[in-house]
Amino acid sequence: MLTTLGPGVGGEATTRRAFLAGAVGLAIACGGNSESTGNVTAPAAKGRRAQLDITTAEAELLGGLYVANDINAAGEIAGATMAGADYHAALRAGETVHDLGTLQNSAGSSALAINGLGQTTGYGWDSQGRALYSFVWTPEVPNGTVGSMRALPVAPDGSVGYALGINDAGQVLGNFFDSNNFNRCTALLWTAGGAIPLGIPGDGKSSAGAINNVGQVAGVVWLTGDPGGADTRGFLWTPDVPNGTTGTTIDLGPVSAVYSINDRGQVVGQKEGGAFLWTPSTPNGTSGTMTWLPMHSAGDINNEGQVAGDILLDGGENPITHAALWTPGTPNGATGIVTDLDSGGFDGSSAAWALTSQRDGSTRVVGEIGNWTSPALWTVTQEQAPPFSLTVAPAAVAGGNAATGTVVLEVAAPGGGATVALASDSAVATVPASVTVDAGATTATFQISTNPVADSSWATISAVYNGAVRHAPLGVTPALRVHSLDLPASIVGGWIANGTVYLNAPPLLDSAVELFSSDPTLATVPASVTVVGTMGSFEVLTSPVAVPPPVTITATFAGSTLSSTLILNPARALASLTVSPASVPGGTAATGTVTLDEVALAPVGISLFSRNEGVVTVPAGVTVPVGARSASFPISTTWTPYSIDVELDAYLYDPNGSKMRTATINVTHPVTLVAIGLNPDTVRGGTSSTGWVTLDGAAPPGGVAVALASSNTAIATVPVSVIVPAGVAVIDFNVSTAAGASGSVTISGSYAGTTRSAVLAVSAGPSLLSLSLSPTSVRGGKSATGTVRLTGAASVGGAVIALSSSSAVARVPATVTVPDGATSASFTVSTERPSSSTTARISAAFNGTAKSADLAVTR
Repeated sequence: MLTTLGPGVGGEATTRRAFLAGAVGLAIACGGNSESTGNVTAPAAKGRRAQLDITTAEAELLGGLYVANDINAAGEIAGATMAGADYHAALRAGETVHDLGTLQNSAGSSALAINGLGQTTGYGWDSQGRALYSFVWTPEVPNGTVGSMRALPVAPDGSVGYALGINDAGQVLGNFFDSNNFNRCTALLWTAGGAIPLGIPGDGKSSAGAINNVGQVAGVVWLTGDPGGADTRGFLWTPDVPNGTTGTTIDLGPVSAVYSINDRGQVVGQKEGGAFLWTPSTPNGTSGTMTWLPMHSAGDINNEGQVAGDILLDGGENPITHAALWTPGTPNGATGIVTDLDSGGFDGSSAAWALTSQRDGSTRVVGEIGNWTSPALWTVTQEQAPPFSLTVAPAAVAGGNAATGTVVLEVAAPGGGATVALASDSAVATVPASVTVDAGATTATFQISTNPVADSSWATISAVYNGAVRHAPLGVTPALRVHSLDLPASIVGGWIANGTVYLNAPPLLDSAVELFSSDPTLATVPASVTVVGTMGSFEVLTSPVAVPPPVTITATFAGSTLSSTLILNPARALASLTVSPASVPGGTAATGTVTLDEVALAPVGISLFSRNEGVVTVPAGVTVPVGARSASFPISTTWTPYSIDVELDAYLYDPNGSKMRTATINVTHPVTLVAIGLNPDTVRGGTSSTGWVTLDGAAPPGGVAVALASSNTAIATVPVSVIVPAGVAVIDFNVSTAAGASGSVTISGSYAGTTRSAVLAVSAGPSLLSLSLSPTSVRGGKSATGTVRLTGAASVGGAVIALSSSSAVARVPATVTVPDGATSASFTVSTERPSSSTTARISAAFNGTAKSADLAVTR
């Protein structure tokens, strides 16, 4: 497909089309030669005023389109339509133009290409005309008008690629610029693996032009200068396997631009001011022959070898061109004749840049007329040639099976017979090169062989006789069969069941699947259902029953059969719907239970609904199993800033009167832990502190367990948890410390994913500095005074120091207390008369420190 008008037809129209098609900096600055036409000489002039008297070309304006860029075999046209102050990608199907929209809040978009399934590709731009993304729009069903647009991945260097072509395999072709050097351009292929540079020799100076359904890519590379420089050569890249991502490249020689490639590998483009045709020696081969076309420019080539472009009527200072169609003498031949599609437009220029063979045997061409101001569609049909017809039967076959083609001449074949050339536009269907109608006969048949396929597709069979062309479509599908039959497992007798039958692939032609019921008195189905795409939907009308009988529904198509069993349930009444617990904090779960009036004889489905799904959600339904009267289901709740009642509904459909039951669940604001505190927050080792936890509201029924933890249990310990009773928001707990321990300890509380903490400072306090006695020697029966001293002032409550004596001759109190704020305290040492002089050791101990002094007791 041609994405610009081609060199030499400049002026305002060229700028208009180039802007929409992305040619600015793409087809011209990225690999197209922007040479001026001037006075075109010999090669281009060969097409001047050539006429083909066996064709008629009916032109129509494409209302609703601002520009028409491409057309497929279904007659769908890709282009752009006005949308406010800018343009949107558009699809014209029949007489209706469908706005395909934009992505990423872009200012505009344009569809540049369309494949046989109706997928389009193009790109979108911002308010400054800079590309933001390339896209693919895919219909929900083949050749449908409802679909979705997705952005294609960016190029490996992060820059936006420009998409300009798409084949039936969904591969997208385009180019991307080096984000650091706008003059560097590289051919790019989007496939399932992402955006892949093709690796054309001399990459960084290559521009892709077109892609065919095999995955071959044609384009140009420039050897010197910037994109658009004069020294350019054509290339043909062929994948190692069909639609692969690695391949080999051949040189097509010096050319200005490459615009199109068909499924046989024929390439058209510009060379030295005229149009060329390169034809491979074998279909999709890598060697071939280049010939001139009698046209000024060649924009597109179809699978029969017809070429759309233009011819030059006036090559002077203000050139006039007309849209033209070149038809080879035999399918894909190198010689032929050209038709002026705009023979009445003597005072204005026109051009054609895309064409396709239609399933009705005509050829359709898109372009612009009126000095390139109005998008146009030409429908080209045959006339005046010796009349003949081409038919194919059956119209669609499973791949691997044969069809029969028939040619019928209106006039009996002359002596020696009549040779009719044959061609197929798809590798899935092959035909002989020709078929001969025997002398005196009017009819000949030929075999069309097909290959097994994974997906359904159309092939166009073409016949050429005396320059006249006839086309006939052949659908090739996988071996079609019933893939699945979807029905509900059970339904209450008297209800309508919805069924869906699926085929494994689209049948292409209108097809019906036959339906049967094992007991039409209980369940009736239509005789057949028409398949749209791959599916067909139907209704099963059922009757009320007293016992649950199974009914078998069967679908049959093309010799394949699939059955599904539908159980008809006796009607049951819904007795109740209950919720437990009836009140829960938001974020916690509850359980609902539905109960029937009697035991279920067959599974009974009950629909469930929440009247406030933002707070409470339930499953879509619950089934009461056989032999049971009730079934439970989960109820989920979310956080709510306030208490709220939500009604839940359970619905049991009954053709004789449906039943609904309602229950209410109260969802409360879930309390959270907001603080933890300590008093005091500084203690001496061996003493305790009081901690407390605070919730943001009263604890719900059952209370709240707050987990507690200490960062250093060698210094301070807490209980594993503390329970905040229902209706209470604050509760205390005890923090114990180790005697003599010191340091900072983090005390934390956790509840419902929230943790709060406070720091407790623990100090060891003063230590024992000394123990002294006065006097140090006494006569038995006399007393002495002992004094203990601390290294610092005693804390609140005083410092209790333990005392002891090594001899019963000298007695001391068990303890002595240094008062709060004091550093020393005294005590009395009482003695008895010993039998002989002796020495008693008096000892004192505090906070792990011990001191001693000796007292001599004499007789």
